Amino acid sequence: MFVGREKELHSLNMHYDSDDYECAIIYGRRRIGKTKLISEFVKDKPAIFFTATQENAETNVRRLSEVVLKFENPDFSGSASFDDLLDEIGKIAQK
Repeated sequence: MFVGREKELHSLNMHYDSDDYECAIIYGRRRIGKTKLISEFVKDKPAIFFTATQENAETNVRRLSEVVLKFENPDFSGSASFDDLLDEIGKIAQK
């Protein structure tokens, strides 16, 4: 259940629906629902949603590449280098 963030969801959707390039920054204290807000916002949109963990950079890049590559090909298994990952994100963004 998602309650009490209608104003924030409305604002994010207005940015999303805008014809302008926009950036929304979501910040706040720990454990107030930022991740839940983002999850609710992207649930009906084509989106790549990834939360990094406090592991090493290589692990986060591997996990991110899995998420990005599965966005285009849900049956994909494996990972890519950081440069390949950025290239793939660029290709997806152009579509």
